[in-house]
Amino acid sequence: MLFVIFAIAVNAKTLETGEEKIDAKPNLYAVIVGIGKANKLNLEYAVSDTLLFGRTLERNSKSLFSKINIIYLNEGDQTTKKHILEKLNNLQAISKSDLFVFYATSFAKIINENYYMITSNTKSMNDEEVLKSALSQDDLIDVFEKIPAKNKLLLFDTCYPSIAIELRHKSKDKSNIATISASNSKQTALKIHINAHSVFVNVVTDAIAGEADVDGDGVVKSSELIDYVFNVASLETAKYDYKQIPAFYQAGESFSITSSKVFKPTIVATAKTKSPKESLVEPRTVEPLYEIVKHEAIEISIGKLNFLIDDESIFIDVKRKIKKHFNFTNDKGENLIVFEFYTNRFMEHFVKEVDADSVSQIKIGYHGDSFRVVIYLKTKTSYEYEVSTDGLFIKLVNKKQ
Repeated sequence: MLFVIFAIAVNAKTLETGEEKIDAKPNLYAVIVGIGKANKLNLEYAVSDTLLFGRTLERNSKSLFSKINIIYLNEGDQTTKKHILEKLNNLQAISKSDLFVFYATSFAKIINENYYMITSNTKSMNDEEVLKSALSQDDLIDVFEKIPAKNKLLLFDTCYPSIAIELRHKSKDKSNIATISASNSKQTALKIHINAHSVFVNVVTDAIAGEADVDGDGVVKSSELIDYVFNVASLETAKYDYKQIPAFYQAGESFSITSSKVFKPTIVATAKTKSPKESLVEPRTVEPLYEIVKHEAIEISIGKLNFLIDDESIFIDVKRKIKKHFNFTNDKGENLIVFEFYTNRFMEHFVKEVDADSVSQIKIGYHGDSFRVVIYLKTKTSYEYEVSTDGLFIKLVNKKQ
């Protein structure tokens, strides 16, 4: 009998092969720039925006990366053209397997169809001064191209730079590049701030904290981030009677950015005795709106959505923002609860008969620019709901006895 043994030395950080050392997990490198003051221009919340983005990124990416290296450039001499380029050039030694993230909030100007990001040493907004002291599109493309990371995420809380398109064409190894900006080249980004942060950074941080994880696989990918920001940011700015449409570009394959909390309930089957009601969410500082009895819940999947249903409540593991919701009785006398969610992805139509005490049928389908979930109730019922990082919880109230 012949035994063949392959020996691979393993430690906590790397796997050693005959050719090279391969990190068990990649590292994340981020350069986060906030230019609050340039000449007479003032972005009051630039520093707080950079901190919100950086801390959210760090908190939600720990499980995906061995090391997280974040460089904040948001004060005084840190935000000159020279200093920003120096910090970016220092990343030329990182690994191809690493993720590189660039986030910037600043003013910008388009001159001869080229993008210029204003820096703290830009003394005025006239073309001559901007051409001399601002970070040009070519400056950024050149330095980004020299960073070896195959996966690059570039975020601009400014008008649109077409950096990703040109960078993709220049890249020798055809990196995976995702670029998102707060607005396109014909718009200015909305100056209104909500809770001391820009609309753009609020939407982006919600997304990387898990809201964008539409398929529920526990990871926010670049394509999901783009999809979420494009949909939600324009809707948020519309609340202020301002039409601001984010611009984006995805080159190559989608890649992982952060991890999100995934809801994986365990149904406890008990025939003889009832267990106490247990919350399906982890303990929080406030009591959840309601609880589901685990052993009585029915678990079903429809399309890509998972449902838990008992006689008092419904859980849907949907991560999308709610567009609208309502409760009504149709012409057949059936009591319905309807939730619509923002999306630009097509969702096939599904009809599922449900054998639960509270629900008889669920329909899911594409409806205009959103997808709709329609829940058919067996008794005339109103509802309350709560949105968490796990999904949507619906409490059924005023049931017939």
